[in-house]
Amino acid sequence: MAEYSGAVETARKQVAAAHAVLAGHRPSLYGCCSCGRHLPCSVALACARSSAHHTGILALLRPAG
Repeated sequence: MAEYSGAVETARKQVAAAHAVLAGHRPSLYGCCSCGRHLPCSVALACARSSAHHTGILALLRPAG
């Protein structure tokens, strides 16, 4: 698994970054995101997709058990 350690670290960082950005993008009043964009917020969608993608990579690269 050592050959994948860089990919695992990168995926972890990407998931953490996506979650940090998502913290500032929550539904607000009047159908807007807290950033002011109309819902669905394109930034929130992109971060959610990135998090899901990199979480999938981690699932494939982490040793079972």
